[in-house]
Amino acid sequence: MLDIDPDKLFDPYVSYEDCRPEFQKPFSYGDYLCATETHMFLRVDKSLLNADFATIDRDVSKIFPEANCCVSYTLRELEEAVDASMTGEEEIVVSPSIECDECDGTGFVEWEYISRHGHTYHDELQCPCCDGRGTFREKVKRKTGKKAANDGDCIGIGGAAIYTGYLAQMCETMRLIGSNHAELIAMKGHIYRFRLLSGVELVICATVQEPNYRLKI
Repeated sequence: MLDIDPDKLFDPYVSYEDCRPEFQKPFSYGDYLCATETHMFLRVDKSLLNADFATIDRDVSKIFPEANCCVSYTLRELEEAVDASMTGEEEIVVSPSIECDECDGTGFVEWEYISRHGHTYHDELQCPCCDGRGTFREKVKRKTGKKAANDGDCIGIGGAAIYTGYLAQMCETMRLIGSNHAELIAMKGHIYRFRLLSGVELVICATVQEPNYRLKI
């Protein structure tokens, strides 16, 4: 049994903006508790967590390819690879943006015009108070001095490449569940299947189309 908060474990893998309601929160399928943001899919054996999620009808088992390899990576190896491949700088928000209360942050307001004949016309135009920005002040960010993954950063694995940000998230999950190594147990096309712990697996479906990686493991 994992002594961790299920929400903390699954939240990074939830797709809150997905058009499919069942993927906007963790869910249950077969013997697993699952969550996916469409590029990464985490599943955990129900016996390992004290949680109860709604069951979905969609067949998600086919996302996990049959085991066809076994390559082990230590958490330290993965962390070092992630750090070495990052080319960006981490920024944190020190002051939030101030939303325009006239347009509710949309940047547009509705205008009404009444003609001399009594006809009423409506149109949506740029908000005159914020000049269409939706905010009076943008959020203020500060660099922390730490590295961060840029969109194009990636790491070569098994003849293809995976975005650094996804592997960084995998490392974070490994630290959370107390795993010090991950096993790559299946590769099929652009799909990678990792076992992070007995009963805990992660599929990454976002390999780089035109990889230009600086590091290979």
